[in-house]
Amino acid sequence: MSDLVNFIRFTDTGLSGNNVSMANDIDLTDEEISSTNPNAPVYRILAKTPRGRSVKIGGIWKKIHQNGGGYYAVSVNTG
Repeated sequence: MSDLVNFIRFTDTGLSGNNVSMANDIDLTDEEISSTNPNAPVYRILAKTPRGRSVKIGGIWKKIHQNGGGYYAVSVNTG
């Protein structure tokens, strides 16, 4: 079985995933955000630098469909 690439998976403890291209192979983690702003993201998407530092590379927003169902909008910028 091949490895999954370019995905985000929600788990009981947060999220996990990766972003892979010819130039990058980045494992993703999250940091939950608590805000009173209804337009704020609910998660920050973080990646590790080669030296082990966490860097914010995106966010996840919780949205509501016109029919009332929920979904997540994701934005990732790898440079």
